[in-house]
Amino acid sequence: MPGFRYPPCYHAPCDTIGIGKADAGVNSMELVRAYTQATLAAIAELAELDFDSIEDENLINCFLSPNPTNSTVTMTLHLKNVGNLTVTLNNILGQELFEIHSSFTDTKRFIKTFSLEALARGMYYLRIVHNGKMQMAKVVRK
Repeated sequence: MPGFRYPPCYHAPCDTIGIGKADAGVNSMELVRAYTQATLAAIAELAELDFDSIEDENLINCFLSPNPTNSTVTMTLHLKNVGNLTVTLNNILGQELFEIHSSFTDTKRFIKTFSLEALARGMYYLRIVHNGKMQMAKVVRK
Protein backbone atom coordinates (compact mmCIF):
# COMPACT_ATOMS: atom_id res chain seq x y z
CA MET A 1 0.00 0.00 0.00
CA PRO A 2 1.36 3.41 -0.87
CA GLY A 3 2.21 5.46 2.18
CA PHE A 4 1.65 2.58 4.66
CA ARG A 5 4.47 2.04 7.12
CA TYR A 6 4.73 -1.04 9.30
CA PRO A 7 5.41 -0.47 13.00
CA PRO A 8 9.09 -0.86 13.91
CA CYS A 9 8.48 -4.13 15.83
CA TYR A 10 6.25 -5.75 13.17
CA HIS A 11 7.12 -9.50 13.03
CA ALA A 12 10.11 -8.95 15.31
CA PRO A 13 10.84 -10.23 18.85
CA CYS A 14 9.60 -6.92 20.28
CA ASP A 15 6.20 -7.28 18.52
CA THR A 16 3.22 -6.83 20.87
CA ILE A 17 -0.50 -7.26 20.66
CA GLY A 18 -2.41 -4.30 21.94
CA ILE A 19 -5.28 -2.01 21.34
CA GLY A 20 -4.38 1.59 20.71
CA LYS A 21 -0.61 1.16 20.91
CA ALA A 22 1.09 2.92 18.03
CA ASP A 23 3.84 0.29 17.77
CA ALA A 24 1.60 -2.75 18.24
CA GLY A 25 1.61 -5.42 15.53
CA VAL A 26 -2.12 -6.04 15.97
CA ASN A 27 -4.44 -3.27 17.06
CA SER A 28 -7.81 -5.00 16.90
CA MET A 29 -8.57 -8.31 18.61
CA GLU A 30 -12.01 -8.18 16.99
CA LEU A 31 -10.34 -8.16 13.58
CA VAL A 32 -8.09 -11.07 14.59
CA ARG A 33 -11.19 -13.00 15.75
CA ALA A 34 -13.00 -12.31 12.46
CA TYR A 35 -9.99 -13.42 10.38
CA THR A 36 -9.61 -16.58 12.47
CA GLN A 37 -13.30 -17.47 12.12
CA ALA A 38 -13.16 -16.88 8.37
CA THR A 39 -10.05 -19.04 8.04
CA LEU A 40 -11.60 -21.89 10.01
CA ALA A 41 -14.80 -21.68 7.96
CA ALA A 42 -12.75 -21.85 4.76
CA ILE A 43 -10.84 -24.89 6.04
CA ALA A 44 -14.09 -26.66 6.95
CA GLU A 45 -15.53 -25.85 3.52
CA LEU A 46 -12.41 -27.08 1.71
CA ALA A 47 -12.41 -30.26 3.79
CA GLU A 48 -16.05 -30.81 2.75
CA LEU A 49 -17.12 -31.59 6.29
CA ASP A 50 -20.67 -32.81 6.67
CA PHE A 51 -21.60 -31.81 10.22
CA ASP A 52 -24.90 -33.70 10.04
CA SER A 53 -23.06 -37.01 9.61
CA ILE A 54 -20.71 -36.55 12.58
CA GLU A 55 -21.85 -38.87 15.36
CA ASP A 56 -22.05 -37.39 18.83
CA GLU A 57 -19.17 -39.06 20.66
CA ASN A 58 -20.42 -37.87 24.04
CA LEU A 59 -22.83 -40.74 24.68
CA ILE A 60 -22.61 -40.26 28.45
CA ASN A 61 -23.44 -37.17 30.49
CA CYS A 62 -21.96 -37.53 33.97
CA PHE A 63 -22.93 -35.37 36.95
CA LEU A 64 -21.18 -35.74 40.32
CA SER A 65 -22.58 -34.17 43.47
CA PRO A 66 -21.03 -32.88 45.61
CA ASN A 67 -17.71 -32.50 43.88
CA PRO A 68 -15.35 -31.91 45.66
CA THR A 69 -16.57 -34.07 48.51
CA ASN A 70 -15.50 -35.02 52.04
CA SER A 71 -17.04 -38.48 52.06
CA THR A 72 -19.71 -39.64 49.62
CA VAL A 73 -20.55 -38.62 46.09
CA THR A 74 -23.64 -39.28 44.01
CA MET A 75 -23.02 -40.06 40.36
CA THR A 76 -25.83 -39.52 37.86
CA LEU A 77 -25.27 -40.81 34.34
CA HIS A 78 -27.55 -39.89 31.44
CA LEU A 79 -27.02 -42.51 28.75
CA LYS A 80 -28.23 -42.38 25.14
CA ASN A 81 -29.25 -46.04 25.25
CA VAL A 82 -29.31 -49.10 27.50
CA GLY A 83 -26.44 -51.55 27.61
CA ASN A 84 -23.35 -52.74 29.42
CA LEU A 85 -21.99 -50.26 31.94
CA THR A 86 -18.77 -50.46 33.93
CA VAL A 87 -17.64 -47.70 36.28
CA THR A 88 -14.37 -47.84 38.20
CA LEU A 89 -12.56 -45.36 40.42
CA ASN A 90 -8.92 -44.81 39.46
CA ASN A 91 -6.09 -42.82 40.96
CA ILE A 92 -4.16 -40.20 38.99
CA LEU A 93 -1.76 -42.89 37.77
CA GLY A 94 -4.67 -44.75 36.17
CA GLN A 95 -4.60 -47.62 38.66
CA GLU A 96 -8.03 -49.04 39.44
CA LEU A 97 -8.91 -48.61 43.13
CA PHE A 98 -12.34 -50.19 43.14
CA GLU A 99 -15.28 -51.05 40.95
CA ILE A 100 -18.44 -49.00 41.42
CA HIS A 101 -20.67 -50.81 38.92
CA SER A 102 -20.35 -53.54 36.31
CA SER A 103 -23.45 -55.02 34.66
CA PHE A 104 -26.10 -54.50 32.03
CA THR A 105 -28.10 -51.33 32.64
CA ASP A 106 -31.68 -51.30 31.38
CA THR A 107 -32.24 -47.60 32.05
CA LYS A 108 -30.97 -44.44 30.40
CA ARG A 109 -30.61 -42.68 33.76
CA PHE A 110 -28.25 -44.40 36.19
CA ILE A 111 -27.72 -43.12 39.75
CA LYS A 112 -25.22 -44.51 42.24
CA THR A 113 -23.85 -43.16 45.53
CA PHE A 114 -20.43 -44.32 46.69
CA SER A 115 -17.98 -43.45 49.45
CA LEU A 116 -14.50 -41.96 49.22
CA GLU A 117 -13.96 -41.91 53.00
CA ALA A 118 -11.25 -44.60 52.93
CA LEU A 119 -9.21 -42.61 50.40
CA ALA A 120 -6.65 -39.88 50.96
CA ARG A 121 -7.40 -36.32 49.93
CA GLY A 122 -6.71 -35.74 46.27
CA MET A 123 -7.95 -36.11 42.73
CA TYR A 124 -9.40 -39.33 41.34
CA TYR A 125 -10.96 -40.35 38.05
CA LEU A 126 -14.08 -42.31 37.22
CA ARG A 127 -13.56 -44.55 34.21
CA ILE A 128 -16.98 -45.01 32.62
CA VAL A 129 -17.35 -47.60 29.85
CA HIS A 130 -20.78 -47.87 28.22
CA ASN A 131 -21.29 -50.19 25.24
CA GLY A 132 -17.60 -50.02 24.37
CA LYS A 133 -17.31 -46.21 24.57
CA MET A 134 -15.07 -44.87 27.35
CA GLN A 135 -15.26 -41.56 29.15
CA MET A 136 -13.46 -40.14 32.19
CA ALA A 137 -14.79 -37.88 34.94
CA LYS A 138 -12.79 -36.15 37.66
CA VAL A 139 -13.78 -36.39 41.32
CA VAL A 140 -11.96 -34.63 44.17
CA ARG A 141 -11.73 -35.82 47.79
CA LYS A 142 -11.14 -32.81 50.05
